[in-house]
Amino acid sequence: LLLSNSSIQVNPRCYKCGVTSYYLKQYRGKGYAQSAIKLVEKIHGSKNWELDTILQESGNCYLYEKMGYHQTGKAEKINEKLTLVSYKKE
Repeated sequence: LLLSNSSIQVNPRCYKCGVTSYYLKQYRGKGYAQSAIKLVEKIHGSKNWELDTILQESGNCYLYEKMGYHQTGKAEKINEKLTLVSYKKE
């Protein structure tokens, strides 16, 4: 059962981990992403998380805000259709 395509990058010098995850359309809205975030926060603590997402992906923004993340005000316009926004959970 393929739920997502993920890649993980770790930079040990600054203790940051980058996770890219994409859930197939038929598995979206079923709580899998929320469960994954909760599990990572349970293992590694639920404070001091930062992430970037695409502003135009309203489902992503809704999920992160529901999980207690807030926009930092940092945004990077990539092109007319794509803006990256930063979120943080303290």
